[in-house]
Amino acid sequence: MRLNKEDVPEVCQHLLRDIEAYQDENARLLDQHITLEHQFNLLEQQLTEIEAEAQDNLQSNQKTLDSNNQYEQMFLQSPIALVEVDENGLIIAANQMAVELLQKKSLILKNTNIRTFLVAKSRVNFIKTIQSMISDLNVKRNQQVLTFKDGRLVDAQFQIIDSAVIQNTTILMSLNLIDLNVPSPHSYRLFSVMFEQSNEGVIITDRDGTIVNVNHAFCEITGYSQIEAIGQNPKLLHSGYHNEAFYKKMWQQFLDIGWWSGEIWNKRKNGEIYPEWLSIYRVYDEQLAHTYYIANFSDLTQRKHHQQQLDRLAFYDALTGLPNRTRLHNFIEDKLASAKSADKVAVLFLDLDKFKDVNDQYGHPEGDRVLREAAQRILSRIREGDMACRVGGDEFVVVLTRIHKPDDAITVAKDMVEVLSKAFVTEHNRHRLSVSIGLSFSSKHGKNFSDLMRRADSAMYKAKHLGRNRFQVFQLEDDDQLNHIATVIAHIWRAIDRPLQAIEMHYQPVYSAENTLCPRHFEALVRIKTEDDQLIFPGDFIELAEQHGLMDELGMAIFEAVCRDIVKHRLDSALRVAVNLSQQQFYNGNLIEHLELKAKEFQLDLSRFQFEVTETATMENIHSMRKLLEGLKNKQADILLDDFGTGYASLSILKNLPVNILKIDQSFVNDIGCSVEVETLITAIIAMAKALGLELVAEGVETEAQLKWLTAQKVDYLQGYFLAKPQLPFKLT
Repeated sequence: MRLNKEDVPEVCQHLLRDIEAYQDENARLLDQHITLEHQFNLLEQQLTEIEAEAQDNLQSNQKTLDSNNQYEQMFLQSPIALVEVDENGLIIAANQMAVELLQKKSLILKNTNIRTFLVAKSRVNFIKTIQSMISDLNVKRNQQVLTFKDGRLVDAQFQIIDSAVIQNTTILMSLNLIDLNVPSPHSYRLFSVMFEQSNEGVIITDRDGTIVNVNHAFCEITGYSQIEAIGQNPKLLHSGYHNEAFYKKMWQQFLDIGWWSGEIWNKRKNGEIYPEWLSIYRVYDEQLAHTYYIANFSDLTQRKHHQQQLDRLAFYDALTGLPNRTRLHNFIEDKLASAKSADKVAVLFLDLDKFKDVNDQYGHPEGDRVLREAAQRILSRIREGDMACRVGGDEFVVVLTRIHKPDDAITVAKDMVEVLSKAFVTEHNRHRLSVSIGLSFSSKHGKNFSDLMRRADSAMYKAKHLGRNRFQVFQLEDDDQLNHIATVIAHIWRAIDRPLQAIEMHYQPVYSAENTLCPRHFEALVRIKTEDDQLIFPGDFIELAEQHGLMDELGMAIFEAVCRDIVKHRLDSALRVAVNLSQQQFYNGNLIEHLELKAKEFQLDLSRFQFEVTETATMENIHSMRKLLEGLKNKQADILLDDFGTGYASLSILKNLPVNILKIDQSFVNDIGCSVEVETLITAIIAMAKALGLELVAEGVETEAQLKWLTAQKVDYLQGYFLAKPQLPFKLT
């Protein structure tokens, strides 16, 4: 029965309310308990799963550790030498086999660069291999044959190590020694590498001549790919340059001795014909019982080109492009050896007159332009089969090979004189030259190169002496003169090589006009002494020495002899010695330095000397002459201008030359008392010298009348036979 609230006492109502609240709270707590129990079950499940996962990880780590230990043992105990290196080649680890291979202790190997074991070439290849693997992530492996410093060959395999633990790139290397005497995969691999990397092309054919393999160099040289070549016959390279007889002879030798080697011209795929050096061998494979033919060849194209350049340098003049003396010699000897042309050869020796003036006044580049033009003019006047050569600075030789009578060559010589006398026009200048030509004929002047050249040269010099701008045919009676010249040249060389034995100096005193008893200085006059004590005077050898380019060396030998005499005979230091300098010596840019060094060998200064130059020499190259004379004057030496009045020196040029003393030429002194005009000229020279502050020496005084006249004209110094003849050095003191 249900009670209404109105029927229940108030106390009971309170109790009912408490009971309802308890029931509500109890229900709430029950729901909360159920929720907590559910959450607990979930946590318990997760804990079980975590414990299970942890157990799995523990087991996995143990397996990884066991695996790593296993790999480490495999690395250390591998029968193959293994080395782990970084990207620079520094050894990180090495197994026992590697320790034995590298012949170093394990502790020493660590942090040692593996490149230290390799020869230079292998070190470079090692670095290239590592860099190529690092730069291309797709390349994980590589292979290289390396050479140790002790000569051992190693087949090295490279493998990049992928590891999440190691941040830096490391590389595992396996090293296998290669024994070429023992067939093995490594030796086969080496031979394969050698085959492919050889610079020479290689073809392998079977016994029928069918190509079975070619290497990379073959493809590079011929232009044919491996696919295009294999299965073909080597005849695809034939150029058509050689005839059937050539190949028949080649294969006959090959069949007789089993190999052939020689130069051959083949054809590339593009049709270009090229030279190669080919070697062919026969090889028998015992295992397969097959015969193979191996041909290796090298392209000679570049070598031929270089040889042509060398031949060009060896046999042709670089400036004009004409053959040089070596090529000329071979050409003449070949023609003289031929029965058809032996008696039909004419040699024309050409020398451009006054060409040196172009070089001196306008410079060598201008001179070179003139020489090139001269060469073209000469070439335009000869026929095919003849030869024009440049054999010296301004010297050319023309060889005519079909001369039936002397007039044929004379006609060419006249033509040469005419064409070379025409003006040479360059960009800024016009030059007028001429030519002196000497001719010799094989029919009557010689049967060898030396005789024909020597006699043509002699005839050329005769043409010069006769006035230049002409030709001269060699005459047999000139042979005596040639022999004399050859003898004098030999004496000149002896004087250069042995100056103490072959040079004898004589000294002529030079006196003051105020006192002709005591010399003021001496002029050194050279004599060449032969082996039989005969004396050769300057007039017989100075010009020849200059013509043959020997004056520079002879001049230094003479100066050495003068220095020797001054010291040996203790010449008074107040007395200076005058030494003549040849025009050729001034072309030596180191003349002053050489003179000074030679003087110092004898503890002398250049201030002890006077240096004489001729008026003509100063006019040849006034600018360089002035520079050299100033250099000598700065060394406190006196400068004498010799033979004054015989040349073309102007007053302005004389004023600008660093000259101390003028010498009046003997040719004027000889006419004193005989020619009023000469006396007037000498008086004018004396007045000019006084005006310029120069001293005067009159040479060649041979009479008392000359002496008195010159003294009256106030000449400073006198020299001549009337006063004293040249003396040997021991008479100077």
